[in-house]
Amino acid sequence: MDTGFTGHIYLAAHLRRRMALRRAGEVEIELADGRRVLQAAFLGEISFDGRQRTVLVTLTRSTDSLIGTSLLAGKTVRVEFVRGGTVVVS
Repeated sequence: MDTGFTGHIYLAAHLRRRMALRRAGEVEIELADGRRVLQAAFLGEISFDGRQRTVLVTLTRSTDSLIGTSLLAGKTVRVEFVRGGTVVVS
């Protein structure tokens, strides 16, 4: 989870083929250092909160995938900031 990322999902590029993504143009992303860059955007289907959703996906070269605040809108998130801690979304 990245509270500074206002999109839905930032997916590690090596996982792209698993999601059957559909190209949806480009989106402007603001990086942590303030630079703005254009990135390819895709639509993908996920199961979240017990239902199927179509979400906007951007890709990253990182091995980590992130969920952003748009996916969590209207939810409460509780995080235990300790090694092995839990994250509860309700």
